[in-house]
Amino acid sequence: MTRGMQDTPTGTAGRSGRGRWSEHRLVLLASVAVLSAVALPHGARAQFVCESTAGGGGTSSATAASSVACGNSATASGINSAAFTGTASGMGASTVAGYASGQFSSAFGRAAFATGDYATALGAGDGFGQNGARAYGTNSVAVGTASYAAELNSVAMGFQSAATDEAAIAIGPNAAASGAAAVALGNSSTASGDNSTALGPSATASGNYATATGYGASASGTASIASGYGSTAAGSYASAYGTNSTASGSYATALGNDSSAGSWDTAVGWAATAKGGYSTALGGGALASGDSSIAIGFAATASGVHATTIGSDASASGAWATAAGAASSATAQYATAYGSASAASGTNSTALGASSTASAANAVALGAGSVADVANTVSVGSGSNQRKIVNVAAGTLSATSTDAVTGQQLYGTNATMAQILGTTLNADGTIAAVSYTIGGTAYSTIADTFAAVDAALSGYGTTLASYGTTLATYATDITALQTSVTTLQTTTTSLQTQITTLAAASAYTAVNSTAAAAS
Repeated sequence: MTRGMQDTPTGTAGRSGRGRWSEHRLVLLASVAVLSAVALPHGARAQFVCESTAGGGGTSSATAASSVACGNSATASGINSAAFTGTASGMGASTVAGYASGQFSSAFGRAAFATGDYATALGAGDGFGQNGARAYGTNSVAVGTASYAAELNSVAMGFQSAATDEAAIAIGPNAAASGAAAVALGNSSTASGDNSTALGPSATASGNYATATGYGASASGTASIASGYGSTAAGSYASAYGTNSTASGSYATALGNDSSAGSWDTAVGWAATAKGGYSTALGGGALASGDSSIAIGFAATASGVHATTIGSDASASGAWATAAGAASSATAQYATAYGSASAASGTNSTALGASSTASAANAVALGAGSVADVANTVSVGSGSNQRKIVNVAAGTLSATSTDAVTGQQLYGTNATMAQILGTTLNADGTIAAVSYTIGGTAYSTIADTFAAVDAALSGYGTTLASYGTTLATYATDITALQTSVTTLQTTTTSLQTQITTLAAASAYTAVNSTAAAAS
C-alpha cells in the first residue's frame, strides 16, 4: 500500500478560497489516482491513498485490491473502487464526496448515494438528509440535487426529479416518472401510468400508455393523447390536440384550440364541440349535440338525433333532419333543406334551392325562392315567381291513373273536342270559337245555341199541343161514327134476317097455293 501526497493549501487566501483550492487539487488527484488504478494489471493488489488536510477531516482508507481513496475520510473498500471524500464499498465503485455501495456504481457530490449495481448518482446535498442525488436501482442514473432513481434502468435528472419504477425517466426540476417505462420531461411534469409520456412543464400522463405534450397538458385515460397547452384527454383512447382542447370520453377526438369531444365523438376546429355520442363537429364553432349527429362548417349546429348540417351557420334541430347550405335550416323531423337560406319546417318536408321554404307536412319546394305551404303538395315557384315544368313524359290515361299529363296529351284532347264541336284549334292549342245558326240567327256559345233550340222547341210544343187537341176531337167524332156504323150493321143484319124469313114464307105459300089449285 502506498501512502503520501499530502495536499496542503498555500498562500494567504481565506477559508472559501482554500476550499476551492482543495476541491480543484482533489479533482486533479482523483484523476491521477483513477488512471493509476486503471493502469494496474488485472488482479494486481495495490491501494492508492491521498489525504487532504485542508479544512481538517479524517484519514483516507483504501483497503481493497486496486482501490483508491483520496480526500478527507475517504474510504474505498470495494475491489477496483475509488473514493474521493466519500465511501466506495462496491466492486468497481467510485465516489466523490458521496456513497457508492453498488458494484461499479458512481456517486459524485456531497450526500450522493449510488446503491444499485452500475448506478450513477451526481448531485450534492446539504449533508444533513437524503437530499443528494440518489441512484438506488441497478443501472439507474440520478443527476441533480435531491434527484431520485429508485428502480432498474431508471433515470432522474434535475432538482428533486424522481424516477420510481423500472425503466422510468424523469428529466427536469420536480419531474416525476412513477410508471413502468414512463417518461416525464419538463419542469414539474408527471408520468404515473405505465409506458406513459409527459412532455412539457406541468404536463401529466396518468393513464397507461398515455401521452401528454405541452404546458399543463393532461392525459389520464388509457392510451390517451393530450397535445397542447392546457389540453385534456380524460377517456380511454381519447385524443386532444390544441390549446385547451378537451377529449372527455372514451375514444373521443378533439382537434383544435378550445375544441371539445365526448365519448365516441369527434370535434375538429377552433371551439368545435361534439357531445352527442358518436357525433361529429367539423369547423370553427361547429356544434354536434344530437346522438350520431354531424355538423360541418363554421358555427354549424346539429342538435337533432341523427341530424346532419353542412355549411356555415346551418342548423338541423329535427330528428333525422338534414340542412345543407349557408344559413339553411331543417327544424322538423325528417325535414330536408338544401341551398343557402333554405328552410324546411314541416314534418317530412323538403326545400331545395336558395331561400326555398317548405313549411307544411310532406310539402316539397323545388327551386330558388319556391314556397310549399300546403301539406302534401309540390311547388316549383311562389305566388310571384311561377315556373313551367318541361321535358315531362306522357302520363298514363286511365280511370285510376294519378300521372301528370303533358301538353301533347292535352293538345290531342283539344283537337278531338274541336272536331266534335265543329271548329278548329288556335295556334296555342286552344279550341277556336264556335258559331251556330238557329232560325237564321248565329250564336257563339253552346249555351246560347241550346237556349235558342229550346225556345224553338217550346213554340213547336205549343203547336203540337193544339194539334193534339184537334186530333182528340176528331178521335171523339170517329168514335161516335164507329158507334153509328156498328148500329147500322146491327140493323142491316136484322133486316137480312127478316128478309130471309119472308122469302121462306113466300115460298111455302106458293107451294101450298099450287097444290090447292091442282086438287
